[in-house]
Amino acid sequence: MKQINFRVDEEVFEILKIISTQLNETIPNLSKRLILDNIRELRKEIALKGYQEEKLSLKTAWKISGLSFLEFNNLLVKKNIEPPIPEELDDKLIEIALKIEENDIFKADKG
Repeated sequence: MKQINFRVDEEVFEILKIISTQLNETIPNLSKRLILDNIRELRKEIALKGYQEEKLSLKTAWKISGLSFLEFNNLLVKKNIEPPIPEELDDKLIEIALKIEENDIFKADKG
């Protein structure tokens, strides 16, 4: 396990002291919790942005996010982030979809 130490100015320390007293928590534990909570949000933000900009694959973005695969996919839907599909493939899928007849999908029950 690694240790992180950092300095804060007097004003920040006093604020941390007040908050930690109100929450009945030590300043080090409060600081750690605040950092870890921010890292969780930052991981999701970086994963979403990287995937949206096609800098990260779906698998890599999902792993960076720290979420389950279902949670990550739900977040993509919530943020209206669509998978990067090449325009040629998108056009081909639309062409195929337009050729499909309702009867091709819902065959009459013969039984």
